[in-house]
Amino acid sequence: MTTTIRRSVALAAAALMLFAILVAAIPSEAGHPGDNGPLFYSDGTDVYTVNSNGSGQVTTPVGKLNGFDVSPDGTKVVGAVTDDMNPIGPVVIVDLATGDKTTIHPAGVSAAFSGDGTRVAFAAEGGLYVHEVGVPGYELVDPGVNWVWDWSPVDNRVLVTRNIENPQPTLPSVSLETVDVETKATVVIEDNDDGAFTWYPSGADFSPDGTKIVYTENTPGHTQVTVEGRTNPIAETNAVSAPTGPVAWSPDGTQIAFALSTTEGEEIAVHTLASGQQTSFTADAVDLDWAPQTTATPGHDFDDVPADHVFAEDIAWLAESGITRGCNPPDNTNFCPNDNVTRGQMAAFLVRALGYTDDGGGDLFDDDNDSIFEGDIDRLATAGVTRGCNPPDNTNFCPNDNVTRGQMAAFLVRALGYTDDGGGDLFDDDNDSIFEGDIDRLATAGVTRGCNPPDNTHFCPNDYVTRGQMAAFLHRALGDR
Repeated sequence: MTTTIRRSVALAAAALMLFAILVAAIPSEAGHPGDNGPLFYSDGTDVYTVNSNGSGQVTTPVGKLNGFDVSPDGTKVVGAVTDDMNPIGPVVIVDLATGDKTTIHPAGVSAAFSGDGTRVAFAAEGGLYVHEVGVPGYELVDPGVNWVWDWSPVDNRVLVTRNIENPQPTLPSVSLETVDVETKATVVIEDNDDGAFTWYPSGADFSPDGTKIVYTENTPGHTQVTVEGRTNPIAETNAVSAPTGPVAWSPDGTQIAFALSTTEGEEIAVHTLASGQQTSFTADAVDLDWAPQTTATPGHDFDDVPADHVFAEDIAWLAESGITRGCNPPDNTNFCPNDNVTRGQMAAFLVRALGYTDDGGGDLFDDDNDSIFEGDIDRLATAGVTRGCNPPDNTNFCPNDNVTRGQMAAFLVRALGYTDDGGGDLFDDDNDSIFEGDIDRLATAGVTRGCNPPDNTHFCPNDYVTRGQMAAFLHRALGDR
């Protein structure tokens, strides 16, 4: 059993035992980015948004959140703000556009939105509670519940865990159940009432039509992802991989995503139910939810990008991949395609596109402490993509300076590792540019076509890059990755 499996099992067991005390006291084939909306996952430190093929990773403005759930319209997340030393914390609703948090209970562990997004079910000291969004207060529904996994998209059933009596007192025992928050009726999905072994779920989710449940079940030395009613598990422990707990059903009901530990590292696997086909990408997920495709990633629906705009397709791809959120927060109804891209914005684009997470300890430059992009800048520098703006010291980044086309070429070449310059000297106007080599490599890779169509004999290395042009550069460079 790997370290990650032991960590996930230990965390789940600790949370369940703690609440026992409290209560007693991708794609279709390979899949297409955005078909089913984004996957939200937590690595225990931050919450990220990523497409189901692993592209377009974005750090959400949520921070550390445990037992979280995305709202049906994709605009909010609810969960508990916890830390490694304390698995209980404030239950909050986070607005994804602004990062604003609304606390609905001071001490809980997990939460889920109702199918219409108007209510939240959460597990806190005392059991299962229901909160009406926007209205202060909450109602106790069931004092025996210790964890909320999901709320049925179509009715009042909440998928929960509760502690049950075990003939062997030293062994924790739990049951996976649904509780109707209106009638209080319960239905047991699975339990361990014979005391023969320790059993508990470490992830569970309703299907979009509310007729099935997928869950990760744990017994000593073994884990498996099971769909209620199916004979064979989707995944189970074997010599090279094992599920680690988090699991989510796709919004269209055709796929299931789950966390997987392999000999190569931690992954999120995407399993297509009809065909059994499975793909995966690198990610260390301790919590997971699959959101519908919504205006949270606006695609081509920006008000200032008409369908016939020269960069409309590129901008749509950029938004659907989670690389841009728009230019007028919190509404983000505009993209501002003709605005110049600053170096800070460029850092954010590349960090989201390439999924950089290591910030090297932070505060790597002297002049970006007041920049909203400081974290992205530090991640970009740690990845070796930027070296600063004041050589040879390179103590500054100049986050508010506009990016030139030459600088952009250098950023992308370093980020993507292009080495072939096609023989060099591909443009007439960059012989005096320090970025000539990078420009030639970018052109050879097919990412740039020049700046004077149809001849395209010039690159215009000193011209500033607009947001629309940047969308095109990134789409060409990353669209097939």
